[in-house]
Amino acid sequence: MPIIPSFKHDVFLSYARVDDEPMPGCTEGWVTILVRNLQWRLAQLCGRRDAFGLWMDHDLARHVDFTPQILSSLRDSAVLMVIFSPGYLASDWCRRERESFLNEVKKKRRDQDSSIFIVECDRVPLEERPAELSNLIGYQFWEARHGRAPRILEYHHPTDAYCEKLDDLARGLHNELVRLKQKCTEGPPPPSEGGDRPVIFLAEVTDDLDVLRDQVKRYLDQHGLRVLPDGWYPRDAQAFQEAADRDLSLCTAFVQLLGPIRGKSLPGSSFSYVALQQQWAIAAGKPILQWRDPRLDLGSIEDSDHRALIEGGTVQAVDLETFKREIVKSTEQASERRQRPAGQPFVFVDIEHEDLPIAENLYEILECHGCGYAIPMQGGKADAVRKDLEANLLECDGLIVVYGQIPEDWVREQLRQWRKMLFRREKPLRALAVYQGPPDREHPLGMKLPQMQIIDCRSGMDVHRLGPFLQALMS
Repeated sequence: MPIIPSFKHDVFLSYARVDDEPMPGCTEGWVTILVRNLQWRLAQLCGRRDAFGLWMDHDLARHVDFTPQILSSLRDSAVLMVIFSPGYLASDWCRRERESFLNEVKKKRRDQDSSIFIVECDRVPLEERPAELSNLIGYQFWEARHGRAPRILEYHHPTDAYCEKLDDLARGLHNELVRLKQKCTEGPPPPSEGGDRPVIFLAEVTDDLDVLRDQVKRYLDQHGLRVLPDGWYPRDAQAFQEAADRDLSLCTAFVQLLGPIRGKSLPGSSFSYVALQQQWAIAAGKPILQWRDPRLDLGSIEDSDHRALIEGGTVQAVDLETFKREIVKSTEQASERRQRPAGQPFVFVDIEHEDLPIAENLYEILECHGCGYAIPMQGGKADAVRKDLEANLLECDGLIVVYGQIPEDWVREQLRQWRKMLFRREKPLRALAVYQGPPDREHPLGMKLPQMQIIDCRSGMDVHRLGPFLQALMS
């Protein structure tokens, strides 16, 4: 019995015969076992075994042509579930099923809805996917192995990894069927529904981290967070960035898992997909949370750019469970923090005692432009000073680090501390600058963060040099 009243079948299963050939000594193949396991789990989620309808051609080998029965079943199915593999790509039969389903959607379902689910039983490079499937993230029933061929997850004696994937697939399919049913029977939900859910950008990763990324996504889903991207991005450089920028604009935080592998470069660029996603998140002003395995030997990473990325100040070298909890915690903290009333920008002037005299004119200029400001506590217990510093870094609209008499290593450390606080902020910083006062230095600071300005007042205060900072602060 189908869940969706306007269709005869909820799910049409499209697969290549070769993927259901039993292993020697076995009587059932990969696809048959998956379907039986999926039906069992869906029955639990739906509350009864006959609560959904799945159509599968068990006599695939007998058909010599695309029969009317298959075409009719395709037309009357809400969801196309593809068992994706090299065999699927090589099958003309599977291509015709896919094209027929999509043509039917275009012709007759403009006022309805349809979905395609991808179940990867083996690895297929993204660039080899048909265009109509290129942006769909599949349920990956294989695992990458560094320096070795991928391994299909054990299904005759299911492992934990297989069971987790099965549960993800069943829950995803169940949620989609319920959504389609509601759309058919109740109409579309109000535009505001789900609008308050925090959104996390979970970056694409290298193959060796796919399983860990899935674990993080599952954890965030269970805690009520929406995760983007919800599909593969195009491999074209401009289209990839446009898609990432669009999703980043909707997100409250950027989350990324980093491993020893650099990953592929964007066509025409020396940067990897891994590095570029972080750069775009920084440009978008998003809080950044990155993770690496604390057991990772950094010295074994030969690529200097990738090693610098992994050694960055926003990378947490902790166990994955701790990192997952930190993502949720930081999201909750951001939601709980009260919004500062608009109208008066607040600037934190990070300065040491030695440089207080050169910054007096700076305070006057900020006040004249209607800005509030704070400097670090100049005394008190170390713990209180640290908490005050963190609070100012979290709440300020603009940050100025004063570089005068103080040694350059102090300034560099303050900028690193600022980067570490990014992932905890609720909103992006409007303006960031290093105020460089006397004495004149022989060597530059040698450190530049994205969108950081240098206010060069080594020859004395010049209000015009603060113009770009104030303009960014007021925008």
